[in-house]
Amino acid sequence: MFSNTVLSDNLYSGGRFKKNHMENLIKRILLPIKLDGDFMRAIRPVAELAYSHGAELHLLYIGDPAVYRSSLWWFHPKVAPLELTKEKASSLQTIKEITSSKFTISVFASIEWGKWRSVLLSHAESIKADLIVLNEAAIPRKKITSLKSNLEYIIEKSQCQVITLLTPQTQKVGWNLVVIPITDFIPEIRLQTILETAILQQMKVHLITITPEETGQSSADFFYLTETLKRLKPAANLQVECHCLKNSYNPIDSFLHYARSVGADLLMTRMSNTRLQ
Repeated sequence: MFSNTVLSDNLYSGGRFKKNHMENLIKRILLPIKLDGDFMRAIRPVAELAYSHGAELHLLYIGDPAVYRSSLWWFHPKVAPLELTKEKASSLQTIKEITSSKFTISVFASIEWGKWRSVLLSHAESIKADLIVLNEAAIPRKKITSLKSNLEYIIEKSQCQVITLLTPQTQKVGWNLVVIPITDFIPEIRLQTILETAILQQMKVHLITITPEETGQSSADFFYLTETLKRLKPAANLQVECHCLKNSYNPIDSFLHYARSVGADLLMTRMSNTRLQ
């Protein structure tokens, strides 16, 4: 049974969230990165989110053994070439120091080699990540397009919530629009994760749900939507819209398609039911 207590009763006071709760909510944020020229622009909004929660930011570079196997016949995914690892480690250490100093947060950096999505999920579990942030432009593409994409796989399998950044951060300053799916529960954790940032940046919030096949499910979805709106009530300056999408065999694809179609900056998902939502 979900509580009917609105967000203002417990978390929202005097125009800001109670900091002690924010710090307990998100402790570790995992951000897989590409070591390219735009890395700091991609990291900046995530570092600011980590700062607002008093959270650690974990940067992860995942090397793909297949990239080097053709030229290095002796390459093995468990035994990465020392020089390659040193090169990546040096770049990652620089990013870590810059980010930690600029945003005054605890930053950790790791390098792992292997299959991108398997390594990412394994690393998230090992550090007990509360949030994974994915930059869509930095996610490796699958060679066989008929298979589930790496992005869809992570969203579906992750044991913690996932934020997908959909717009190139090199072209924008801040976030303007967030899409939050409402699926069979009230997204308490996602609301609490993003709401203060949304208020400060005057973001728009789109709540979306899927049209159910069963008639009885419609009333349940209406309940979840209205209860979610109650929790957004303290943020009087937020523009909130609710939309119902057509029933789909692939809800994740529907969520991503909608978010892209409205020009959203980020999509917040939590498909796994194994932890508090």
